[in-house]
Amino acid sequence: MSALVRLRLAGFLRTGRALAPLLAGLLALGVLYGGGRAQPAEAYGVSAVVLFPVLAWQTRILLTAGALAWAAVVLAGYVWRRRVRP
Repeated sequence: MSALVRLRLAGFLRTGRALAPLLAGLLALGVLYGGGRAQPAEAYGVSAVVLFPVLAWQTRILLTAGALAWAAVVLAGYVWRRRVRP
């Protein structure tokens, strides 16, 4: 199981797919906190509202990274097995 997790994380980081959501989150937080003071409760609430879609975007990318490649591998194995064993 840990090998599968390492494979997913390596593919996620190697392809650079993590960069767009990370930059979007940092840009949004930079714009929000670029000036002025805020109460801690308000600041945490706004951060949560802003970062929730960004983290959901990253989670979706992580869980679907390489899905088409894996589907092709599984399909090739299935076709090969049917040809070898009738």
